[in-house]
Amino acid sequence: MIAIAAGAWFIMSPAAFGMIAWDTSLWNNAVAGGLVIVAGIAGLAWGRCFSPTRWIIGALGAWITISPWIFGYADDWDRLLNTLAVGVVLLFAVARCVPARS
Repeated sequence: MIAIAAGAWFIMSPAAFGMIAWDTSLWNNAVAGGLVIVAGIAGLAWGRCFSPTRWIIGALGAWITISPWIFGYADDWDRLLNTLAVGVVLLFAVARCVPARS
């Protein structure tokens, strides 16, 4: 459920920052956010900690976390912090499914 909410926010967040024209970074938001939503729904269908969806959400969380530097908006603090927050939330959501060592 966390992944679905984070993916939906990642898709909608450029509008919250007043971005209207579609550029590469906005396409990144739409595609990565959509994939996160799909993986989140698959995770709900197959079980919260189903291994393939964990890996997919983790990889997307890592991608989202580094994307401000790839797409060149790391100097825009609002967008940077928003993107980092979404990526870190996804990574923490995946990390809570890691089995504890005994």
